[in-house]
Amino acid sequence: MKHEIEIIQDGESISIKAGDGEVLLDVLRTKGYNIYSPCGGEGTCGKCTVHIIGKGTVAACRYIISEDITVILPGAGEMNVLSTQYENTVDIDFMPFYDARLSGRPVGCALDIGTTTMVYYFIDLKDGTLLRTYSDINPQVRYGADVISRINYCTENDDGLETLQSLLAGSVNSNIRRLINDTQRKEDDIISINIAGNTTMLHLMAGVDPSPIAFAPFTPVFTEQKNLNPSKLGININEQASIKMLPSVSAYVGSDIVAGLASIDLEGYETCLYIDIGTNGEIVLVNKNKIFACATAAGPAFEGARISCGCPAVEGAINTFKEGYFTTIGRTDPVGVCGSGLVDIIAYMLDKGLVSATGEITDELEIFTDGKKDLRITQQDIREVQLAKAAISAGIDILLRRGGCCYDDVELLILAGGFGNYISVDNAMRTGILPAELKNKVIQAGNAAGTGALLALKSREFNHQLDKLASRIEYIELSADREFAKLYVDRMNFE
Repeated sequence: MKHEIEIIQDGESISIKAGDGEVLLDVLRTKGYNIYSPCGGEGTCGKCTVHIIGKGTVAACRYIISEDITVILPGAGEMNVLSTQYENTVDIDFMPFYDARLSGRPVGCALDIGTTTMVYYFIDLKDGTLLRTYSDINPQVRYGADVISRINYCTENDDGLETLQSLLAGSVNSNIRRLINDTQRKEDDIISINIAGNTTMLHLMAGVDPSPIAFAPFTPVFTEQKNLNPSKLGININEQASIKMLPSVSAYVGSDIVAGLASIDLEGYETCLYIDIGTNGEIVLVNKNKIFACATAAGPAFEGARISCGCPAVEGAINTFKEGYFTTIGRTDPVGVCGSGLVDIIAYMLDKGLVSATGEITDELEIFTDGKKDLRITQQDIREVQLAKAAISAGIDILLRRGGCCYDDVELLILAGGFGNYISVDNAMRTGILPAELKNKVIQAGNAAGTGALLALKSREFNHQLDKLASRIEYIELSADREFAKLYVDRMNFE
């Protein structure tokens, strides 16, 4: 039986036929598509990901064709990011820790809990094969776009913590059911989950009061690795499974940063910057034998919050913009503008003189309208971007000063996270989000936090390295730094 496969890449679409039971990666290779698969299609690297409309992101080497589908392939820019990420990931020996008595078909899950999105990586613990990758919007977004909103909900409602914890557990259970349906596994086969996330998300997942994070001296209840019982969290897996919260540094530098930084091979570099611009903007300076970190309130604008036409990176989000033309995720009708598209639009407005150096606009820029939806950039949107980019720039300056170095000393700038994955580096520098002094020194590492959680699942030694790394990082609280406020104001204007 033949199925119709519509293939979309860089805006162009063709249709081909494929047989029932064929592997998608093999079909794409046969048709001449160069899908990045450094492991040769063995299912161990997780880089041959494609997007299937209605099903989400899948590993092409593990997807068996059984129906008509529409496949969106990575563009040239995304392929470069995947290649860069793989080349800069540390090498490990596959030595997972699990009890073989728990299941004959053991499955592990690496979970990256972001404030806006959650990403799941399921692997076969016998050989490291990537079984499935799923992503979801964090269901807590209905209670606020940032961690402070979530914490406030917990403190203002008697059942607030229970509500937010159950939402996360519900998402985990939903994606476990997806895995079971897709791979014919059982709940009892899932015997290990490693979780990376910001410190607030870890507390909420664990059902631990996060309120101390929001108030000085900003002391979380825990930062160390924490092993939890699945039944106590309401997660439906093997009752003897291990659920591990990976180690954090402070209230605002979580295990997502520790895991992400640990996943990058920095051998041969003395001074590097690591930036993850998610809902929270975390920055790390690795300087010889010292590591400094800080967090800035930069991310909500780039995750779609506080922008009039903003949205997360979901299907229909405008993700690129050039000379008045745009693309959307999934090539569907636009529903809003996500972070990477917003940066492109602001850079375009600066180039065309539609925004002054101080951030004043001559008129609102209409991006899309169809009589029902009106997407445009307003004066307040520009102000939100200025606030975000000023926070990042000032945070970088503080870390460089604390490390006793300057931009010339920085050998590498690592951009992590979904936003860092797809952002145009040139446009980020044009808008001042990233320092232009570091042009040609940038690598885009993709979801490094998820990669780190996955490596910790595959290697006991890597897991131990996370504890060592977390203990070496010195956290700088910017609200207590006298220089930060002045630098923040100084960096508000566009260059």
